[in-house]
Amino acid sequence: MNGLTLKESPFPEGYEVLPKKRILNVQIKGRQLLDYPEKLDWKPIFHTLEKDGYRGKIGLETHIFGEGQIAASHASMREILRIVGEL
Repeated sequence: MNGLTLKESPFPEGYEVLPKKRILNVQIKGRQLLDYPEKLDWKPIFHTLEKDGYRGKIGLETHIFGEGQIAASHASMREILRIVGEL
């Protein structure tokens, strides 16, 4: 996701160039889950990680700051749980 400022497409193009055995940690930014321009479809990302044998941790970085930060964190986590429940 950090490559967006360089006009990189995070998934699938950005993911495809990564050495899969070196992916040790995946962080989801809340803006990728909720209704923001950076939103990504995480269901195929989770499927691809599983297919590629990823067994590491997945964390949430809300990256939504200000007055609604706590509510956004909760909404982001609910969205992760919803996606995982569909897998």
